[in-house]
Amino acid sequence: MAPFLVGCAGWSYRDWVGPVYPPRLTPAHWLEAYADLFPFVEIDSTFYAIPAEAIVAGWLERVETLPTFRFAARLPQDITHKALPKGHRDDAVRTWNLFQERVVEPLERAKRLEAILVELPPDYAYFEKAGESDALSALTRLLEDLEPKRRNVAVEFRHASWFEHVGERLAPEVQELFASLGVCTVRVDGLGFRFHESQTAPWSYFRLHGRRETIPPSERGLSQAPYNYQYSKAEITALADPIRKAAAQDRATFVVFNNHFRGQAARNALEMMEALGLPVAKAAASLSRAAKLDEFFGA
Repeated sequence: MAPFLVGCAGWSYRDWVGPVYPPRLTPAHWLEAYADLFPFVEIDSTFYAIPAEAIVAGWLERVETLPTFRFAARLPQDITHKALPKGHRDDAVRTWNLFQERVVEPLERAKRLEAILVELPPDYAYFEKAGESDALSALTRLLEDLEPKRRNVAVEFRHASWFEHVGERLAPEVQELFASLGVCTVRVDGLGFRFHESQTAPWSYFRLHGRRETIPPSERGLSQAPYNYQYSKAEITALADPIRKAAAQDRATFVVFNNHFRGQAARNALEMMEALGLPVAKAAASLSRAAKLDEFFGA
């Protein structure tokens, strides 16, 4: 069975102080506190901006005493949500080269990078055009630039047109292409999706966004509102089954919770670790799924 790496999408959230991080802990120490709980994190901030080299060096310094801690990095939205849909290949290549120089290569040299996440926009559809090209061809060129034979690359589709049978499986031509490239297709729970059944790489990447279906009037128009959801213990138990099944044939299995409001992702990630039979770090010993966890998170 493949090793599980369970974590959250990001660690730098002010509303985690109290629910997850000790009171009065400064932002400079949030990553260390996070790494005491989890072995893996998906870097959220790289989606919004490419950090300076000194920032990445700081991340590595903060986890220096934890040699097994690993990162995944979200590809910048300047590529996935701007250059790619518009067919601006030169812009995509330029941004990728900078991202590779500042983020990917330093993490790879430190042997800390597990995967690059390509999160596509919800309106990037199979049947649409990307500039003068079709969407699949444009995506193929981007993925080839990322060198998936050299490093783990995962793609998250957010439009149903890439799937058949109501999202159960990838469309055959997409399945064939991704398998030939060795690109992993993210298995999504939430945002109208459930885990699909397609395997396109010898490893798996699961992303759990939350199952919120009704948005109250006070939150309508807020892009983050769909992620304000806490999975129940019964849902975590049920979701662990397909993850465990995939891991039986994977060489690696990554599980990321993106329902980060008020520390909900951290709580659910710890519960998933327990459901998968993974050891809980010493710093999180009091955050078990027993009463102490509920007390800690104010349940």
